[in-house]
Amino acid sequence: MISRKALELELIKKDTNEFAYLKKDKKTIEQLEEEEVPKYLEKEELAMFLKTAKNQGLAPDYLTWISYSYQNGTTQDGKTSCNRKIKL
Repeated sequence: MISRKALELELIKKDTNEFAYLKKDKKTIEQLEEEEVPKYLEKEELAMFLKTAKNQGLAPDYLTWISYSYQNGTTQDGKTSCNRKIKL
């Protein structure tokens, strides 16, 4: 983007990013099968965890975990958890 703007303002003569690309590593089937699948809570386990957080946790624990579970449990590393509605 900076190179395009510099090219537009005629600060440079050639776009330095013209032939740049990101190399993608292709995984084999064996590599995909070797990867560990993260363990998620089942519906009943999640309900028990939320009840425990509500009854025995600190004040913000229950609200934090219930909102986390309704947001599909997304984290910064892209993993997700149970996204089913839980009756408490």
